[in-house]
Amino acid sequence: MTPKNTVYISSELRELIPEYMQSMSEALNLIKNLVIEQKWDEIRREGHKMKGHGSAYGFTKISEIGIEIEKAVKSKSFQEISKLVQDIENYLANLDIQYRD
Repeated sequence: MTPKNTVYISSELRELIPEYMQSMSEALNLIKNLVIEQKWDEIRREGHKMKGHGSAYGFTKISEIGIEIEKAVKSKSFQEISKLVQDIENYLANLDIQYRD
């Protein structure tokens, strides 16, 4: 059994999290397509957005992976970016969000 990734989020963000999760799913699909199209600058931008948004919503792991995506673009490593996308997908699939006041 895969352990859950527990994240503690302010209850003030409760209504925003479902939309954020949907946007993450869309961003990951976009990155997959951008890799195929070799649009490295756009991939870097998506990684940069993940870096900022992840921290803003309390998902430091997403921010960390966003930073790694930005770095992987420099080497234009299809495999590394694909692995990082998979890392985020796995993280999200096992996410346990706990809201606190």
